[in-house]
Amino acid sequence: MEELLPPYTCTVYKMGYVKVKQESGFQNISSTRVRWRKFYIRLWGTVLHMFKNKGETTPLYSLSMQRIEAGLAPEFYHKPNVLRLRAPTTGDQFLMRLMNTTDMVSWIEHLQAAANISLDLDCRKMPRFVTMTRPNNQSTTTANLTLSIGNRTVVTLCQFEERTRNQHRHRSGHNHCVQSSNNI
Repeated sequence: MEELLPPYTCTVYKMGYVKVKQESGFQNISSTRVRWRKFYIRLWGTVLHMFKNKGETTPLYSLSMQRIEAGLAPEFYHKPNVLRLRAPTTGDQFLMRLMNTTDMVSWIEHLQAAANISLDLDCRKMPRFVTMTRPNNQSTTTANLTLSIGNRTVVTLCQFEERTRNQHRHRSGHNHCVQSSNNI
């Protein structure tokens, strides 16, 4: 007797136009020489497809979400709302520039959710619910805190700029925080 499988429904999906820059990969081109290109991105389950336009059926690039790392790119302070997508298995690394902070946080959550479900249960890491990014220099620290409580997700992005003693003796630093909250 054959066992009937339940019907498949995709629970992780997100689509939209995003500016993308390939930081590294098979071509080994410096990211400073590569320009931002606008793609229609479709995340469907455990695969990310990049299309030139929305109605196309053949992607220009496809990426499996297995072992993908998605998070903020804090060193891109001159371009706001940039996230980094790393594929350690292929060596590909992309920067994605979003329109606003809410959109950026939504893409990070969806990309991390797709990466979390892409491997077998035996091979999966536990999902990360609280993430802190490491600063690339000593003057700026960016923190991303994601907290899920019931059906509500609260995300806080904070940037702390350390001032040198010569510039401001009486002030030790300045904080910028953006908080986003949504119901699931």
